[in-house]
Amino acid sequence: MAKSRVGHNTQFKAPARISITIPESVNERLIAISREQGRSLSNLAAYLLEWAISNEPNCHAILSEKQSSE
Repeated sequence: MAKSRVGHNTQFKAPARISITIPESVNERLIAISREQGRSLSNLAAYLLEWAISNEPNCHAILSEKQSSE
């Protein structure tokens, strides 16, 4: 759970940390992309998750397709 910090009449929620397990092939591709873009692996993963959520209809459609095929 993210901690809240209060200062100068604004509230800031500290970023949350998570741990996930991904296939080696995905890890290798993420590392390659992060190097190409000059960003950390963590920053790239956070960006991609934010992007997926911001395109929520597409994200839900992909998840629905995956669940129906299992």
